[in-house]
Amino acid sequence: MEEQEAYEKWVKSLDEVRMPRWEEITEIPLYMDQLIAVVTKYLEPFQVFSDDKIPVTSSMVNNYVKLNLIPKPIKRHYNKRHIAYLIVITLFKEVISIQDIRRVLIFLANSQGNSNAYNQFCELLEKTIKHSGNVYLNKTDDYENNLNYASKEDYDRYIIFLACEMITNLLFAKKFIDLIEQENEEKSDNE
Repeated sequence: MEEQEAYEKWVKSLDEVRMPRWEEITEIPLYMDQLIAVVTKYLEPFQVFSDDKIPVTSSMVNNYVKLNLIPKPIKRHYNKRHIAYLIVITLFKEVISIQDIRRVLIFLANSQGNSNAYNQFCELLEKTIKHSGNVYLNKTDDYENNLNYASKEDYDRYIIFLACEMITNLLFAKKFIDLIEQENEEKSDNE
C-alpha cells in the first residue's frame, strides 16, 4: 500500500502544476546549456516521461533544428520561441510521432499564432492534469474548457485538447507503472 500512498501524494502535488505562459518566458537570448536548463526546469513535473530524467539534450535540440521543428538559433542564441517549442515537442513526442508533431506545429502556428497556441496548450494541459487528479481522488471539479470543437471558431484547437488528454493519461499511467515497478524491485531485493 506504500505505492498507493506515494501515488496519491504525487497526484496531489500535480494540483500545483503551472506551465509558464508565453509572456512569462524569458526574452533573454540563451546559449544551448542555458536553454536546456530552462526547459528542464519547466518540465520538472513531467520527469516521469524520461528514463534518464533529462527531457531535452543538446543533440535533441540540434536534431529538431535539422528537422525544422524549431527555428535555427541566431548566432548560437535561443529565444522564447525555442523554449516554447521545446516544451511542446518534448511533451508531444511521448504521444505522437515527430512527423505528426511537425504537421501540428505548422497547423497551429498558421491558425492560432505561436503565442496563442502555446498558451492554449498550457491552459488545457493544466486543466486535464487537475481533472485527472480529481477523478483519481474522487473529488468533484468544475472541469470545462468552454470550447465547442465542432464549431468553426474552435475546431483547430481540438488537436491541442486531444494532445493534452493523451499526455495527461500517459503521465498518470507511467507514474503508476513506475511505482509498481519499484515495489516489485523492493520485493525481489527482500527475498
